[in-house]
Amino acid sequence: MKRTFVAIKIEVFDKMEILINKIKEELKDEKIRWVDFKNLHLTLFFIGDTSEDLIHKVRKSLRANLSNIEGFNLNCESLGVFRNIYCPRAIWFGFKDSVKLQILKTVIDRSLKELGDFNEERAFKPHLTIGRTKDIKDKDKLKALMLDFENLKIDEFQIKEIIFYESILTSKGAIYKEIDKFQLS
Repeated sequence: MKRTFVAIKIEVFDKMEILINKIKEELKDEKIRWVDFKNLHLTLFFIGDTSEDLIHKVRKSLRANLSNIEGFNLNCESLGVFRNIYCPRAIWFGFKDSVKLQILKTVIDRSLKELGDFNEERAFKPHLTIGRTKDIKDKDKLKALMLDFENLKIDEFQIKEIIFYESILTSKGAIYKEIDKFQLS
C-alpha cells in the first residue's frame, strides 16, 4: 500500500520566494515546520492508502479523463490559516476562485469515484500550505501578516500538468514521489 494523492506542483518564483521568506522572518520565533519549496503543491484529491492494483486504475482513469482538459492560469493571493487564528495548524496561501480549477477538480473527483468509494472529508479550498505548526505564541503578529497579505496578488501560475504522487511520511516530514504525470491540452 502507498499513501497517494493527486495535485498540481507549484514552482516557486522570485516574488513568492521573497514573500515566504518575509513570513518566515516575521515568525522566526515560532515553532513552525516550513514546507520545502520543492514540495509545494495544491492538493486536488487525497486518496490515502492505495493498493498497486488501484494505483494502476487511477493512472488509467486520470489519463483518459484529463486528456481534454485545457491548461490555465491560477492566481495565488491572500495568506490564511487552517483551523483558526487562535489555534492555527497550517499557514497557507489561498488561490483566487477559478472556474477552470473547479472544472478540473470535478473531473478528477468523478474519475476517482468511478473507481470506488472515494469521498473527501472537507470541502475543496484551494490552498498552498507553506508551514505547519502546533501553536503560535504571537497570534497578533500572525493576524497582522494575514491583513498585510489580504487581497494581494502573490503570483500567477501556469497550470499545464497534474501529478499523481506517493507521500512517504518520515520524521523529517513527507517525501513526495511522482507516480505519474498528466499533461493538460
